[in-house]
Amino acid sequence: MTKSTTITSNEVMKQGHLWVAPIWSHTANKFVGRPIVITGNDSANDKLGLIVNFVTRTPARNDFDVDLKHWKYAGLNSPSRVRTSKPLTILKKDLNQTLFERNGVRQPRGYIGKLHEEDLANVLEMCRLIY
Repeated sequence: MTKSTTITSNEVMKQGHLWVAPIWSHTANKFVGRPIVITGNDSANDKLGLIVNFVTRTPARNDFDVDLKHWKYAGLNSPSRVRTSKPLTILKKDLNQTLFERNGVRQPRGYIGKLHEEDLANVLEMCRLIY
């Protein structure tokens, strides 16, 4: 019998980690689950909130959208990009942190994965260029 590993929310609510977050959709007039990446550094992400950017499959809108070269590594299902021109702050409590088991690993239900170092560096560089 193999022992499962547990990943806690504190371990994966860090810069570069991907989650599904409830984001208000004005067109649907309700909250919908959208993939986000945590872009704020660990000191900027306080006890309650996280600085994040949207991850999307839709075509780039401007030069500030960063294509993810290693989208499979990050746990995404299709080629994606990060919209660095649209940061927002969300509350940590709004992320689904209920533990469940996937492939022998217990992890928060809303957790997707982690950006590859190259993709994270590209996203953060674009954020620096904007702000």
